[in-house]
Amino acid sequence: MLNDIPCSNCGSAALRVGADGRVACERCGAEHAPPRSVCAACGQVNADGARFCSGCGEGLTYACRVCGADNWSGAEACANCGRRLDLLEAVGQGMTDGLRRRLEEQRAGVNALKQEEERASQARLAKLWAADNERRERLAEAAARQAAQDKRALQGAFLGAALLLVFAAAVFLIMLLRW
Repeated sequence: MLNDIPCSNCGSAALRVGADGRVACERCGAEHAPPRSVCAACGQVNADGARFCSGCGEGLTYACRVCGADNWSGAEACANCGRRLDLLEAVGQGMTDGLRRRLEEQRAGVNALKQEEERASQARLAKLWAADNERRERLAEAAARQAAQDKRALQGAFLGAALLLVFAAAVFLIMLLRW
């Protein structure tokens, strides 16, 4: 275990792995060998080049999800590209990327549907305008026919009244002449 190894500077058995993944003595602050051989889970010191801890079986390194570089399992950021190595963050980022992609796909689908509905709405509106214009034309024709019919009826009434007047005048003249 890591706390069984004495510090090469002060001899203290207070070696700890810091948040940045470096091994340092808690007493004197001296930094020690790279932590790749130290298990981040249990603190076991393993042979150089080991991929798994001989104490607990946890992996000692894992690949950065961005650049693929191997990093110590206790490191917070990739030594190669600087991206965070937190597994939960990676899963969350993957979920966020997936949600973002699905939202963009849905947004594109909604936009396509909106455009299709707009075209269909414009086509329906054009049909309604055409039907309304046809209705207006029929109403105008019917009004013109009615006006012509009313004009003929009025002319007939005037003609009838004129004939009646002529007839009445003729009857009046005949009666005058007989007396």
